[in-house]
Amino acid sequence: MDYYKINLETGYTHTISGTISSNNNYYYNNNYYYYIPKISYSTDNGPIWSDWDGGGVVVRWFSGEGSQPLSPKPVPEGALYLKIEANNWSTHTHTYGVNITITSACAYTFSSAGVSVIAEAGSGEVNVTTGSTCTWTPVSNAAWITLAPGGTGNGRVSYSYKANMAAAPRTGSIRIGSQIFTVTQVARPLSSDDYEPNNIEVQAYHLSTPVFTQNTSVIGISRATCHEAGDVDIYKVNLAAGYTYAISGALYGSLYQNNHSNYTLNAKISYSTNSGSTWSNWGSSQLPRKIVPEGILYLKIEPNTSRGVGTYAAKIDITSACAYAISPAIGEATTDAGSGEATVTTGSTCVWRARSFTGWITNVSEETVTGSGSVRYSYHGNTTRSPRNGTIAIAGQGYMVTQAPCTYAFSPAFKATTADAGSGEINVTSGSSCGWATTALAAWITITSDESTTGNGKVVYSYLENMATSLRNGIIRIGNQTFTVRQDARPLSSDGYEPNNTATQASSLGDPVFTQNASAIDISRATCHEAGDVDIYKVNLEAGYTYTISGALYGLSNQNNNSNYTLDVKISYSTNGGSTWSNWGSSQLPSKTVPSGTLYLKIEPYNIGDLGTYGAKINIMAPCTYSLSPSSVDALGDVTTGTVDITAGASCAWTAVASSSAAAWITNVSPSSGRGNGTVTYSLAANNTDAPRTGTIAIGGQTYTVRQAIAPCTYSLSPSSADALGDAPTGTVGVTAGASCTWTAVASSAAAWITNVSPSSGRGNGTVTYSL
Repeated sequence: MDYYKINLETGYTHTISGTISSNNNYYYNNNYYYYIPKISYSTDNGPIWSDWDGGGVVVRWFSGEGSQPLSPKPVPEGALYLKIEANNWSTHTHTYGVNITITSACAYTFSSAGVSVIAEAGSGEVNVTTGSTCTWTPVSNAAWITLAPGGTGNGRVSYSYKANMAAAPRTGSIRIGSQIFTVTQVARPLSSDDYEPNNIEVQAYHLSTPVFTQNTSVIGISRATCHEAGDVDIYKVNLAAGYTYAISGALYGSLYQNNHSNYTLNAKISYSTNSGSTWSNWGSSQLPRKIVPEGILYLKIEPNTSRGVGTYAAKIDITSACAYAISPAIGEATTDAGSGEATVTTGSTCVWRARSFTGWITNVSEETVTGSGSVRYSYHGNTTRSPRNGTIAIAGQGYMVTQAPCTYAFSPAFKATTADAGSGEINVTSGSSCGWATTALAAWITITSDESTTGNGKVVYSYLENMATSLRNGIIRIGNQTFTVRQDARPLSSDGYEPNNTATQASSLGDPVFTQNASAIDISRATCHEAGDVDIYKVNLEAGYTYTISGALYGLSNQNNNSNYTLDVKISYSTNGGSTWSNWGSSQLPSKTVPSGTLYLKIEPYNIGDLGTYGAKINIMAPCTYSLSPSSVDALGDVTTGTVDITAGASCAWTAVASSSAAAWITNVSPSSGRGNGTVTYSLAANNTDAPRTGTIAIGGQTYTVRQAIAPCTYSLSPSSADALGDAPTGTVGVTAGASCTWTAVASSAAAWITNVSPSSGRGNGTVTYSL
C-alpha cells in the first residue's frame, strides 16, 4: 500500500477527480486484461477511508497501459490523504500512475449560527471565515433587517434591525453562500394607541381640519394599532360646505409598507358620508380616487382577517373643488308671464355667473358672483298648448325652468240638451297670453261666436234637432281641450206623407211647375218609422213630352247643408204604376229619361230593418220650348228697325235667321244665335214697291212675321232749276220717286217757249227732256 497526502488551503471547498493507470496485464482470448490498483481517500488523517475508484479490470486489444477515471469527489479544506493498493485480482507486482485534478470554490463559515435580539430596534455583527480571494455579499430574507456591504476574505457582517411591533416573535436570516445566520426578535405586547377610544361612530377620532394649498390637503394617520381582536378604528374629517371633494391615498400595513416601515397589520379601509349608516369599501393598499360631498367624512380601518391585530398607518389626500347647490332644483313658471328666483349655495371663495340660453327666459343678471347668492329671472307667457322647458346656465350647471302649458276651464263643464234644436254658451277661463280657437267637431253643431280668442272668453254655439232614435254626443274643441254637447234621442213617428206604403197609397208630390223648362220637388224630413216601412210617392208629368229626372237622396251618409238625417236609404222609380221598379241610387241621383204620365218613387232603408229620417230633391227637366213676343209685327213702309223678345229655358239654344224670300229687305238679324231668354233686333228696307209685303224670321223654331206696308210717295227733281243760255235748244231734269209712285210733267201756261216736255207722265224714277 502506498500513502500520499495533499494540503488543501482553508477557506475553500475542493473537488478532486482524475485517472489511475497500470501496466499489469495478461493476454487472453486475443485481448489484454489490465488490473487497475484500488484508490481511497481520507479527510480526517486516516481513521476513515472512503473508496474512490479503481480496483477493476480494463480490457484492451493492444499491449501497453490500461487506465480508469476517478469520479469527482467534494472534500474539505485541510490535509487530504490518498491510499493506493494492489488489485485483488492481481498477484503480480506492477507499476501504476495517478493523475489528480483539484478544483477549489469559496466556502463561508459564520462564527455562530444565530442570535436572539430584543423587540426594540438595534444592530449586531457576525464573523465570516472564507478564502483570501473569496468575495461575499450578505443577503437577508427579512425587510426589517438591514445589512452593511460585503467584503473579500475573512471579515465581519454588520446588520441592524427594526423594532418588532407585532405581538408575535419573528425570525429573519442572513445568508452568505450556503451559510445562514439567524436573527430571532422577540414579540412586543400591543397596547392601544393615542387615537383610542374610536371604535364606534360617535367616538370617531377627529383628524385635523384639511388645510388646502392649491386645492390640495394631506392628512396622516401614523402608527395606529388594532391592539386586540375585534378592534375597529373610526376617524372623521370635517369637509367645509360649498365644495365637492376627491379623496385618494394609501393604507400601510404588513403587505404594503411605506419607505421601509414596519407595520404589522393586514388592514382594510372603508368610508361613509352619512354618519356611518352605510360604508363603502375603499381598499387595502393604494386607495383609488373617490368623490365625496361636503360635511363629515368618516373613515373605518379594521383587520382584513377576523381577530387580526397589529400596527398600521394611512395617508389621506383630499382635493377640493367648488360645488354649487341650487334651490329649488327646478324652476316652475306659470303659464302667464312672470318672474322667478333661484338660490345658489357654494363655498365662500367660489366664483360663478348665470346666463339664459332660452329666448323666453330674460332679464338674467350676468354679473360675476363670489360665494352664495341668488339669480332672478323673468319669463314670457306660454302661448302654446304644450309644457316647455328652458335652461339657465348657473355656475356651469344647467338649471331647468319648466313652464305650464295653456289650459282651459269650461263653465259649465258640459251641456245636456233635449232633442230639439237650440243654442248654448261656454265660459272659457284661461291664461291672459293663451290664445285658443274653437272648432265644432260635429256637423250638427255650429259655432256662432268668434272662432279665435285670447285669455278668458265665451263660446256661443247652436245645434240642430236630433232626428235619431239614439242620443248623440258632439264635441267642441277649445284650445287643446274638448267640450261635450249631449243631445237626447227623438222617438220616431210617422211623417205627413203616410200612409204611403204601396203604389195605390202613393203620396202625391203634385204637378211640376216649370220655370224655363225646369222644376224641383222636395221630400223633406220623411221617416221610415218602423221595421218594413217603405215610402212611395208619385208625380204627374204632363202628356206630350219626355222628361229628364235627376236629384239627390239625403240620409245619414249624405247630408244636405248640415242637415241631420239619420237613415241610409235608397230610391227606385217606376213608370208603369209600380209593376216594375228601376234602381236609381242612394245619394246623388243620375239623369234618367222618363215618359209623360205618373212617375212613381220608392224610398226604403238601405239596410233592412233600419229606422230613421231622410230627405230628397227631385229635379225634372221638360223639353225646350220657345215663345216670341210679339209673334208678328205690322211695320210701316218707311220703318227701318224692329225687335222681338224670345223666352226659353236657360239651357235651351236657339238661332235667328230671316227667310230667304225676305233676306233682301230684312237684314242685320242679331244675335244670330243664343241660349235662354233674349232679344233679337233686325233692320228693314223701306217698302217702295207698289204693294205691301210680308217676310219671316225663324227664331228657336218659332216664326216671327213682319208685314210691311207701302212707303208714302215723295218726289225730288235734280236739278230743281236751270239757268239756260239764250240760244240753248234743250234741257233735262231727273225725277226721283218710289217705284209705285206715278207723276206727270207739264210746262206752265206762261211758258210758251218751253215745249216738247217728254215723257208727259211716268212711275218711279225717270228723266224728263224739254225744248227751249
